[in-house]
Parts: sequence; structure tokens; C-alpha cells
Amino acid sequence: MLGIASSATVIGGSMRLVDWKRPELIIDAARELPNPVVVILGEGPEEERLRSLAGGVDLRLPGFRLDAVSLLPAFDVFIHPCPTDNQPLAILEAMAAGVPVIVADEGGAASMIEDERTGLVAPATANGMSEAVRRLIDEPALAERLATAGRAEVLSRFTTRAMTKQLEDLYERLLAE
Repeated sequence: MLGIASSATVIGGSMRLVDWKRPELIIDAARELPNPVVVILGEGPEEERLRSLAGGVDLRLPGFRLDAVSLLPAFDVFIHPCPTDNQPLAILEAMAAGVPVIVADEGGAASMIEDERTGLVAPATANGMSEAVRRLIDEPALAERLATAGRAEVLSRFTTRAMTKQLEDLYERLLAE
């Protein structure tokens, strides 16, 4: 749907394109890989700056997409580099799509991932993100294990049914006290 060859290494994220989300770290991480395609889903005031920073990186900025979730399985690595986000839904969407996830080691996103089990937690720096991406590309068994565990985590804890059950259990426990 984005005109990317199925053989390409695709890394990217999904976010509002604002400076505090640090989308440029996804581009920086791509510089360490041989010919990756970077896809950042979303729109915002940083779009032109990101295009100017790309210099040699195949950057795709398809904008806000209602079908964004359907595009995630095309990603080889999903990166959420923002060190200040609370708990972005995009991370759960990527995990549910079976994509290995890298998040910044600060903020609420870091609490959503169990490092080395459901994803990787990396420093919110160009070097930190690029090392984590490189690791997943170089270790496909690790990437597959994290993707599988991340998907299982979302399906067991974050579906409507699972969250409703957790809320019911909480109410029952509080009423019993």
C-alpha cells in the first residue's frame, strides 16, 4: 500500500510529528542500516524538518492514515523514541500486529515494555536507538521472540475482554474489603 518492496527492511513509528516526540531518532537509527526504508505514520509541524534531515535515508511520511494499523505488519521494527510520552496506544498496536518494538528508556512507554521479553528499551538518543535497531536486524530470532511475546502480552492483557475482566476483579476485591 506504500509502494515498498517486500524485501526491504522497514523501520518506523506512528506518532504526531512534533519535536518532543523525537521522530528524528527514527531517521538517525536508520543511518546505521544498509538501505532501510523509514516510514513514520502521522502528521504535524515537524514534517518538513524531518524531510530535510533525511539526507540519503529513504523516508516515507504518508501522513495521518485511518488504516495505520493495517500498515504495521509491513514494519520490521517499530520505534517509539519519545522519552516523555505517557502510554501511547501506537505501541500496543504495533505489538498486536506482531512487530518487535523499541521504546525510549524514559516516560510511560518504558513501563509498557518488559525489556528483553516483550520489546527493547533503549536510550532516547541516536546511538541508543540505532544500536537497538541493529540488534533486532542482526538477530532475527530475538526479533521474532520479542514480536511473539509482545503480541501475546497485548492479547492477554489489553483486549476489551481482558481489561473488562481486570476492572471487574478490582471492583470485586474492593467490595470484598
